[in-house]
Amino acid sequence: MSSRLAHAIEAGELTLPEGPILVIGAPDPFDLNVLPRERTVLIVNFYPDHELLKDAGWDVRTLAPGDAAALEAFGRFDLALVNVPRAKDAVRASLALAEAASDRILVNGAKDDGIESVLKEVKRRVSPDFVHSKAHGKVFGYGASATAADWAELSKPVQVGDWITVPGAFSADGPDVGSVALAEAIPPLTGRVIDLGAGWGFLSAVALAKSPDVTEIDMIEADFGALEAARLNVTDPRARFHWGDAREADRTLVAADAILMNPPFHTSRIADPKLGQDFIRTAKACLKRDGVLYMVANRQLPYEHVLAESFELIQVMEGPDTRGFKLVKASGPKVRQRVGQRR
Repeated sequence: MSSRLAHAIEAGELTLPEGPILVIGAPDPFDLNVLPRERTVLIVNFYPDHELLKDAGWDVRTLAPGDAAALEAFGRFDLALVNVPRAKDAVRASLALAEAASDRILVNGAKDDGIESVLKEVKRRVSPDFVHSKAHGKVFGYGASATAADWAELSKPVQVGDWITVPGAFSADGPDVGSVALAEAIPPLTGRVIDLGAGWGFLSAVALAKSPDVTEIDMIEADFGALEAARLNVTDPRARFHWGDAREADRTLVAADAILMNPPFHTSRIADPKLGQDFIRTAKACLKRDGVLYMVANRQLPYEHVLAESFELIQVMEGPDTRGFKLVKASGPKVRQRVGQRR
């Protein structure tokens, strides 16, 4: 968490309990020094954050959406801290999880992530016993008293049309326009396929349905909850599910005949095109020499130079509605040359 919590302690507004503490969601930035490591449990479902915290020696766990039994198995906590995610339903679900685990709740978040609206919503239900503003955000605390009990259902997978999604996942209200356009544009595939950043499984499900000659599809997704939803959406036995960072997939998943992706371009509210560029480089590393990448991206994102560096042939595909998107077919992944070696 940020310096907000430490500052609230220094100001005498917050006293940490003597017993176990639960943290829901990764703190940002990663400053947990005010918490007692030996009695703090973190629930972090985003793979890169989870691994970073685990490597730092914290007790970090995952929790499948709506898995009340697993949460109960963690035991009771004297304090539950919620680090505010961006999606409103994900915030509400996190508060309900916190109340199921503890009678004392802390909420920490930045202004850019909507902490003001979270505070207003909580105030309509209960009066916080303190609110501390610091570092462009707030931390506040309150006694639970089943304040958020009616939000518990929001932590469970949700049926949206023909699909199952989870709060906070990308495109949680159904397939996004770009993925739909790519799904309609790709031909039937063959052999081994990788879906980088598979989300809750839309592209993989469509690809498998139209591709009887696909032998297997590896779905890689960093959001543990989204991947659990993907298991419900993609029941084809050719599918394999991997919780991990798609940017590191080239370490274990290689020799693919085709790769599908709608790469992310946000780690916060600020666009970060480097994410998509890293996905393209991973795709190059994972493909066979005659493999093909099919991707969709917002039209304004600067991916062309990385595509040119990575592939021999780049084609723009046409789709039913590509006004705001670009559909790309890239083939012939370039092989890194050794010094003095000619192509």
